[in-house]
Formats: sequence, C-alpha cells, structure tokens
Amino acid sequence: MKKLFCILLVLLVVLSMSSPALAEESHSITSEEIPLYSSGEDLGAPLPLYFLDGVKDLPYLEVSDLCDVLNSFIGDGGVTVGFEMKIEGPVVTFTRRHEGEIDDGITATFDFERSEIRFMDYNLFTMKYNVSKILDMTGIDYINDKGESLVLQKVDRGTFARYGDELVLPLADYGIELVYQPVENGLYLIPLQTISDFFFAPTMFRCAYYNGLSLNLTDQIQPGDELYYAAPTGERSEALAKYGYGELCMMLDYLYGLKEVHDIDSFAGLFHQVGFEASLQGSDALEADAAIYKLITDYLDDGHSKWYAFSYLTGSLDFEAPLGPSQAKWENQDEIYTSARAQYYPDGIPGYEEIGNTAYITFD
Repeated sequence: MKKLFCILLVLLVVLSMSSPALAEESHSITSEEIPLYSSGEDLGAPLPLYFLDGVKDLPYLEVSDLCDVLNSFIGDGGVTVGFEMKIEGPVVTFTRRHEGEIDDGITATFDFERSEIRFMDYNLFTMKYNVSKILDMTGIDYINDKGESLVLQKVDRGTFARYGDELVLPLADYGIELVYQPVENGLYLIPLQTISDFFFAPTMFRCAYYNGLSLNLTDQIQPGDELYYAAPTGERSEALAKYGYGELCMMLDYLYGLKEVHDIDSFAGLFHQVGFEASLQGSDALEADAAIYKLITDYLDDGHSKWYAFSYLTGSLDFEAPLGPSQAKWENQDEIYTSARAQYYPDGIPGYEEIGNTAYITFD
C-alpha cells in the first residue's frame, strides 16, 4: 500500500510539471491612464494600462480595452466590420463581425487558465476592414482622374488564396502569463507587447511603443525621437527581462517567415547556440539591444529584417548597424544594376510603356 501511494505521488508530481498552464498567482494590480499617440499625434483619450506587483516597465492591457482598440484600428468602429467580446469564466472570446463576408464569425479565444491564445483563422481575424484581400499592401494608383482603370485593377473582396489554419499561441510554454482575477476586480489582463506583436504589427504595420510616460502606436522609432526618449534611462526590471525573452522567442518562432530557410528549429535554441541568452535575459538594456541588432545583421541577414533604434532605457544612440555579408552583397549588386539602367531610364522605370507593338508592365 505504501509503495502504491509513492507511485501515485510521483505521478501527481510529474503530471503537475508537464501541465502547459502556469500556476495561478494572486497579484497586486495597479492601473494608470497613459497618454495615447498614433504616429506621434496625441489622440486626446488616454488608455488605461495595468501593472503587476509594483513593476512599472511591463504594462498589461485589459480585454475590454483591447476590444475597443481592435474596433478602432482594425475594424471601422462597427459600421461594417467590428469585434464582439464574450466572457465565460477564464475564457474570453472575440468574434469578428462582417455580415455576409468570409471573415464574419472568425474568433480569437484567450484562455486565461491555460495562458494560451487560439485563432480560428489568424489572417482573417486580423485583416483590416478596408482591404480587398488578406495581404493587400498595394499602394499603387489604379484609377485616373476620370474614374477609369489604369494598368492595374483591384479585385473585389475575396480571392483564390487559401486561408489559414487554426493558430494556437502557447504563451505558458514561453513563461508568459495571462492574468485574470475575476473575484477581486473582474480584470482580464494581457501583456501589451504580446498584443502589439500579434495584433497590431501584422495588420496595422505599427507597434505599441511604451516608455513609462506615453504609448505611441507607430511604424518605427528613430534615433532622436523626442516623444519616445523623454523617459529616464536605466535597467530593465527582472520581470520585464524574463517576459521580454519569452515574448521575443515566441514572436520570432511564430511570425518569422524565413525560419526554415535559416535552419532555425527554435529561437531559444539559436540564442543558446550563439551565446545571446544571458544578454537577452539580463537587466542591462544596452546588452539586450546589442544582441538583437547582432541577431538581425549577422545571423538573419535577410534584407527584410531591420534595426531601427535603441530602447528608451538605453537612450537615443546615434548608431548605424553594420551590414551582414548577404545584405552587403545585395546592396553592391543593386548599385551596379541601378547605375546601368539609369543610362536608359534616367527618370526611373515606368510601370507601363509601349515599344513597337508590345506593351510592358514592369514591377520594380
């Protein structure tokens, strides 16, 4: 009997260790109204952010406020595209509403007990209301002053493209906690950076930059940005360093499209292999920033990933990241071909031209 009890005890310990959910913790929660900017323009309505256990450099967003933000920035305020929220215990479900369209009824579910986010179809849930297809990034003019079609014509909503499968983000596997305390104050909190990485950046092409004083939704931060660098410099909190490492690994694991091309099984594995673990998990913001720009220029070196600026905790530094060998080679070749064709097209390559009986449409 004693032996059986020991076996059961060991099984219970093993099962508790293998569970993907984080242990539910009770946190001391405070909130603060933070000025909200869009590309540097004050929107005039502050956004409440939440902080756990006195840590002020790791903000959280409440789900009801997130729903409002999604309606404002991804939807059109509910005129044609909007988001509804439903709470059932530890599970919060957002449903996209777009009557009669393929994205109507697409959901994103936040499981606060398991600390995971499930997208029924990530691409459809996050697509902006005013695009004709999921990845509509074409800014070219296609209608002239008379309302006639030019070279290109945009298709109606819906294409022959295949849509995505269900996407599950296992935040708990990366040490990230979704926080809910329904009994005490009815709060359901999500780390702001997680929202920025998976909701704002892929759709709005903007990120949420928080510096302790303000929150700016913008496409990039440049050295000398007065709004972002108005905050005091210093070290990262232990909580921010731990969360930031897990979030960076998760964001790159799920969103970096050239992961397989670079033979990367996981970014945590890559950081271990190249010796970046300690810097990315430490309190020194400058060391963490340096590791990230080395990742971009030396190890990814893909021409798509770009280093913009240092953290507000480091301060605005006038630094130009070095080019990796692939990017340097590409820029050298680009200069050669650009110079050669400038002899024939000094004003640039036209999108459309007729030579003899042939029409040429050029995508540069």
